[in-house]
Amino acid sequence: MITKIEIENYRGYQNCFIYDLSATKQYGFNKELIKSGVVNKALIYGPNGAGKSTLLLAFMELSAILTDSNREIVPDNIYFYAGSDNKIARFKFHFKFGDTKIVYEWGKSGWDKISYEKLFVNDVHVLEYSHTDAAHRFCSLEGADFGIASIQLADNQSFVKFLKVNTLQDENSPISMLVNFARGMLYFKNLIHGNQYLGFTNGVDSLDSRIIANNKLDDFASFLKKQGLNYNLIPLRDLSGQMMIGVKFNNRVVPFDSIASSGTHTLELIYYWSMQFEKATMVLIDEFDAYYHSDVAANLALMLNKVGNAQILLTTHNTRLFSNEFTRPDCCFVHDGKSIKPVYMLSDREFRKGDNLEKMYRDNDFSVNRHSV
Repeated sequence: MITKIEIENYRGYQNCFIYDLSATKQYGFNKELIKSGVVNKALIYGPNGAGKSTLLLAFMELSAILTDSNREIVPDNIYFYAGSDNKIARFKFHFKFGDTKIVYEWGKSGWDKISYEKLFVNDVHVLEYSHTDAAHRFCSLEGADFGIASIQLADNQSFVKFLKVNTLQDENSPISMLVNFARGMLYFKNLIHGNQYLGFTNGVDSLDSRIIANNKLDDFASFLKKQGLNYNLIPLRDLSGQMMIGVKFNNRVVPFDSIASSGTHTLELIYYWSMQFEKATMVLIDEFDAYYHSDVAANLALMLNKVGNAQILLTTHNTRLFSNEFTRPDCCFVHDGKSIKPVYMLSDREFRKGDNLEKMYRDNDFSVNRHSV
């Protein structure tokens, strides 16, 4: 699990920005939202332009550097903080895998140009690789004690990824745990314009065809029914032979896509990806409920809270979810553009399950100037 990330000179973040998921409390409710002392399910609030979307994209930099999964192409004038003379974006990810602590740090001189990598295991510096200076290359990991100084990788190649591919790594080795976590990361937006995602895989079938191919059409109909949409769904083929979902009305069948609203389209998107959630290590959904009625958003929040192992981070503006029914004060974060903190750090009071977090948020009772712990 990721316990903390630090990012600098990346998009809208000029100075070192820290998001700590390990600052948890001993609340007696919604215990499933915490795993091994780390936030496992988080809601992120903040005004438009604060940087919530950028924060989720920063997480996906781990997938971009360590995997061949779908990634975003970003011009350098957008990738770095605008107006900064600093030409290195820095990332530092802290992990907890059982009793093993891993810190992976890297810098990039362009969206696809790695400058350096560092790896720490249980506070021991075990790896460093500079793409520009052979004097700053060493590795003390078992099975990787070869002439690292003579290995010159292309500037878009990660040395950690190189070790995973070219050396024998036990599945419990730090390299394997790190790369396998990155391979299981998924980011997507609930947009009506197709399936825009990062990580997890390369290429994707149509939502309809994949649901049908996995024999999930009845389950998808049940999922929609729980959201108040009662459709009789059947499989169809379009003129090109592609499988698609149809809706049967008495003796008439129409394509699902032709009658689905914006919100219903995004329900199909979240259902499509939910078929993969149990295989995921981290799921990041930006504006996950932008097109939903508040009741539907509530149902989905409860559903996502029940997903097993995956760390799930959601950005939202829906204050109904700002409630101990769906979250807790150490799993609900406020991003003000300069910092991000859990709710309990933004108030001097002791929180209880019955507290009305939504009212407090609307009344501006959470002050970023407080530093309670």
